[in-house]
Order: sequence, then structure tokens, then C-alpha cells
Amino acid sequence: MRTPQPALRTSRARAGFSLVEVAVALGIISFALVAIFALIPVGLTSSQTAIAQTGANDILSAVFTDLRATPPTAPVGQSATTQRFQIPIPAAAATTSPASAIFYFDSEGQAKSYVQANSRYRLSVAFLPNTNARAATLAFLKVTWPALADPANAAGSVTMFAAFDRN
Repeated sequence: MRTPQPALRTSRARAGFSLVEVAVALGIISFALVAIFALIPVGLTSSQTAIAQTGANDILSAVFTDLRATPPTAPVGQSATTQRFQIPIPAAAATTSPASAIFYFDSEGQAKSYVQANSRYRLSVAFLPNTNARAATLAFLKVTWPALADPANAAGSVTMFAAFDRN
């Protein structure tokens, strides 16, 4: 005679995660979040620097366009003033030392010939000496920020050298 077999126990599949698996997952996630949060200040600084450089380049572009749009004088080589920013362009052979002008710009790109509380950029325009009335007018443009800082110690700067044929 056969004896009845005991009923086989069926193993139930375990649902969920063990405590060790949860702890390892939380450790990996926290490590990744700390690394991501550490990059946020670097990204903000890079973004602010890019915004400031873009503003400075926009100022240089506007001043360059203004200098370039200044019509030639009759007779050739006389002094002139730009139309938009009122930058004085010296006459050829007027001086042997560079002529310069300083302007201040706010964050909206509005120019002033004096510093204000909301000034953000400082533009210096230096015209190199020119002894020949028929030669190109040479200008060195430099934008620095912040406006109140000494240009040698400014947080950032953008420079441009330009030659204008005003003949």
C-alpha cells in the first residue's frame, strides 16, 4: 500500500526589496544628487559671465557701427563727432598722443558720459595718433565690467582694435 505523499509547499515569490537593496539605491541616488547640486554654482557663474560678455560685445558692436557711420569731413582729416554716442574723433595730425573718451553703460545699453549708480559697463575709446590726413583712423575700444572697478582689476573685459577709412 502506498502512503500518501505530503503536500508540496509552493514557494511564494517575494514581493518588494530587501533593506540592503534600498540602502544601496539611496546611497547611489544621494551621491548623484550631491554631485549635481555641486555643479549648480558653476553653471550660474558661467551663465552670468556669458551674459556680461554678450552685453559688452553688443556695446562694442554699437560703438563700432557708430564710428563707422560717421561721414568723412571736408577737408579730409578734420575732427568729427559720432551721431549716436557723440564720441569726438580727433583731427589727423592734431596731436601726437592718443585721444581718448570714456563712457558708461547701464544694463539696458544706455550710454552716459559720467558714472551713475546703475552703470554696469565702462567703455574707453582711444584714438591712436595719425599724422597723415589720408590714412585710416585707428581706434582701440575696451569695455570692462563692473563700471566702477579699476579697468586693470575688472571682473571682465572685451577689447577691439578698429581702423576706419574716413577719407
